[in-house]
Amino acid sequence: MVYDGLVLVALWMAGGALVVAATGGAVASGSLPFQLYLAGLAFIYFWLSWRGGGQTLGMRAWRIRLDAGDRGFGAMRTLARLLGAVAAILPLGLGYWSSLARADRAAWPDLASRSRLFVASTRRPGPKGP
Repeated sequence: MVYDGLVLVALWMAGGALVVAATGGAVASGSLPFQLYLAGLAFIYFWLSWRGGGQTLGMRAWRIRLDAGDRGFGAMRTLARLLGAVAAILPLGLGYWSSLARADRAAWPDLASRSRLFVASTRRPGPKGP
């Protein structure tokens, strides 16, 4: 989560610089359109990461992969997972702590998006041959 937070900060800085350059610095950081723009950048980052390989950069560092089943990970599932993550964090992380009491260890984002996290294999296939 921290690693992806760093990626998001970098994306927001680059995206904010584009807006400042385009407007000549005339954008208020608290304006709703600008905040929606930044939220859209975050959504695109997660959507492309999860849709493409089931991992964000932070998930790759920890060898965690998102299993979406055979339906894939579309825009609505990404939105459901992100909203589930926000809901899980707000009450002091209760949505994540509650996974310890569940047999399947599913946290609120997993339940919201009908997906699950698993540890990716650490073994890489070797070359084929004799």
